Amino acid sequence: MNAAVFLAQFWGLSFFILGVLFLLRREVILGYMKSVVSEPGIILIAGYASLSIGLGSILVHNVWSLDWRGIVTLIGWLSLVKWVVVIGFPRVTKNVIAFYKNDTALSVALFGIVIIGIYLIIRGFGL
Repeated sequence: MNAAVFLAQFWGLSFFILGVLFLLRREVILGYMKSVVSEPGIILIAGYASLSIGLGSILVHNVWSLDWRGIVTLIGWLSLVKWVVVIGFPRVTKNVIAFYKNDTALSVALFGIVIIGIYLIIRGFGL
């Protein structure tokens, strides 16, 4: 299995599961997120996890193309950028919660995440 296929499966399943879980249990997940942003140590750990996942994705697959492989690369880079923001600008991380209070914006974002997840699952598993 090549890296692009593995990462399409990984990101696809992650996006799909997270998106559906968030849609079904929005208040519970928002509660977790609010408690996490109030703990600097947890923010640091989440930032390093994002660094590891993003950097690993980029190192094994950095292919810029106008198909699903480009989406996989973009997700890896966005994960790395997330690390920079979480570690370097913790106040921005706390302000992200305000976005989640807007039900319409959150629903659109979650719907998009689920659709991207389904698309990557189809490409990764060859369905």
